[in-house]
Amino acid sequence: PGGPRPPRHYLKRARRLRSVFVLIESSLGVTADDHAFMDALDELQRPFHVIMTKADLLPPAELAASNVLVRADASRHESYTGGDVPMCSSR
Repeated sequence: PGGPRPPRHYLKRARRLRSVFVLIESSLGVTADDHAFMDALDELQRPFHVIMTKADLLPPAELAASNVLVRADASRHESYTGGDVPMCSSR
């Protein structure tokens, strides 16, 4: 009762929440846990964007390949907003 509430509870009740940002580690790509979270966003009809993290840890060719795979994986979800996938550094 007094502890933290699960994110799903928050996402369901946050009426003013317009969008969610899903952070994907560049070297891992979209994991099973990420897909489960995106599935929950689909169920809740919460639009989401994707941001790739730790982009500086991959060589450019691997980063480009990871970006293509992440976009393809995210695109399978109806709540994914599409568009550019920003990348950020681990530093």
